[in-house]
Amino acid sequence: LSEDLERHLKGEPALAREGTWLYRLGKFARRRRWQVAASAAIVVLSIGFGAVMAMQRAALARAQGRAESVTSFLVEIFEIADPLNGAHPNLTVRELLAAGTDRIQVRLADQPELRADLEGTIGEIYLRMGLVDEALPLVQASLEGHRKISGDHHPDVAQSLTRLGRLQVARGDLEKAESSLTEALELRLEILGEDHPETADSFNELGFLRHHQGRFEEAAALYRRALAIWQDAHQGSPAEIARTLNNLAALLTQTGKLEEAESLHRRALPLREREYGSESAELSETLHNLAYLLRLQGRGDEARSLAERALAIRRRALGEDHPRTAHSVANLAGIHQDLGELTRAEALHREALAIHRRRARGKPTQGVAMALHALAFAVAEQGCLAEAEALYAGALELLEQIHESEHY
Repeated sequence: LSEDLERHLKGEPALAREGTWLYRLGKFARRRRWQVAASAAIVVLSIGFGAVMAMQRAALARAQGRAESVTSFLVEIFEIADPLNGAHPNLTVRELLAAGTDRIQVRLADQPELRADLEGTIGEIYLRMGLVDEALPLVQASLEGHRKISGDHHPDVAQSLTRLGRLQVARGDLEKAESSLTEALELRLEILGEDHPETADSFNELGFLRHHQGRFEEAAALYRRALAIWQDAHQGSPAEIARTLNNLAALLTQTGKLEEAESLHRRALPLREREYGSESAELSETLHNLAYLLRLQGRGDEARSLAERALAIRRRALGEDHPRTAHSVANLAGIHQDLGELTRAEALHREALAIHRRRARGKPTQGVAMALHALAFAVAEQGCLAEAEALYAGALELLEQIHESEHY
């Protein structure tokens, strides 16, 4: 069930017709509600990031009695895709989540704690799908709900603040992320102590923010602090350790410490493959980053092999229009360009640009601007200078629009 649900979270049609897994699941769960209840939380956990899984396990320890209510809620979402309910044959998981979000307001009006948990979890799913605008109101509502239920001084509030900070980083709202992640860390230090695994999670997330802010020494120190906590007395799961190894390795790559970065990526690879499987988005992240590192070292053939594998996984696991898929397309394009395979590189750069444009929906974004810049460089190398000039001009115009919008 977890594997099926994860696959359908990629935005692929959840084909609701006789014989499909959604139809069978709905009928099974309705017949066996009590038997399913114990595993409901696992379903919720398995559809989010590794970090979400760890945090939700802690939440379950505090609220086992909510399991059957979670099951009922999930069954209602599946019933939306039941052909007996007139489901559309091309119903997507995005549409299921939207319908499920609407039902939260009605079904869980008198269960605020469960409602806050599910709002946060669905927000995490949207974030995993790269749908940050859809995620934001749910994550904010989850935080507000936990504050009303538990007050400001509670682990659930710290968890919600961490989730919100992670989302704000993804949206580029670094000042807001600073506030959210700092408050979360302070709460966890006070409530749980410096050596608690959830405090390590806050160190890692704040390190990720510092990384984005260009404060590399602080970021490295925070990553190493998180690793020390998780590795000490085996407090951290392989997923948590691999995530921080990956983050630290990416930072070291950016600062030119390639030998140590490669070592850390190679430590993370088997951890992620064992924890998530050989077709997981998490494994693709480390493959992608290691390919980029090898490219910087001039090891183009090795880099291409890893980049191709990362891209193939992301196409299947995340979908064609996910931002990470676009990043892998661009990474592979750069490798082909370095190897002198310019025609192939240009085609991939155009594909990456198309993905970013579809996601932007006409708005000026950094993704489109950077893709235009990369494509301009690729066509210039082939002597198409007029087209390159037009592409560079387009990228510059977008960046100016983004700069202006950020100052109003």
